[in-house]
Amino acid sequence: DDDAQRIELAFRLLLSRRPTADESRRMVDFLAAVAADHLGAKAGSADVTQQVAAQRAAWTQLALVLINSNEFSYVD
Repeated sequence: DDDAQRIELAFRLLLSRRPTADESRRMVDFLAAVAADHLGAKAGSADVTQQVAAQRAAWTQLALVLINSNEFSYVD
C-alpha cells in the first residue's frame, strides 16, 4: 500500500524507526479523515485537482503531527 510505505518512510526520516502496526493503522485513518475534512461537502464530486489538494493537506498535517511529537523533540 502506497500510504503505508509513505508512513513508514516518514517515521524512519523523522523518528529513526518504523511505525508499529497500530501507529501505521492510525496514521492511515488520520490521512483519510483529514482528506475528507478538507474536501467537506465536495467529497463525492471532487475532481482530481481537489483530491490531490486534499491528500497534500492530509500529508502536511501528518508531518506536523510527527514533528510536534515528544519523540521527535526529545532524545531518550
